[in-house]
Amino acid sequence: MGLFESVLIAVYFFVGLYHLGLVLKIVYGFVGFAGFVFLRFLLCPVCPLYGNGCSVGWDEVGRFFKLGAREKRFFPLYTKLATFYWIFLFLFPLVFVPDRENIFLIILLPIVVIQVARCKKCRAADVCFFGRSVNVRSKKT
Repeated sequence: MGLFESVLIAVYFFVGLYHLGLVLKIVYGFVGFAGFVFLRFLLCPVCPLYGNGCSVGWDEVGRFFKLGAREKRFFPLYTKLATFYWIFLFLFPLVFVPDRENIFLIILLPIVVIQVARCKKCRAADVCFFGRSVNVRSKKT
């Protein structure tokens, strides 16, 4: 499931780049690439699941570059920053290419469904900003 979602995100990103004007391509491309690097090199190593059951498999990127696990205290902050990154990545083409919004929404819908379903099963959802916002677990009283 993680590979399929990653492919959809890449398709969304490149379709966005294709339809944007030159200046917006530069902005979107830079923020999109820099954000991905930020997420893999800063967020993944502080995740409680790093190297131990990442549902997307993106921790493989960090381990490929031999990044060791880091102190977990920054995980909630980094997940908040990651949420803003994903909002930017997905809304930017919708705002600046409104005549092609159907293309973006068709690609975005399965991404959202997969992400929410994965967050509901994630063992780190209770400490993740995005996971807590989509995760409605029944609490035992």
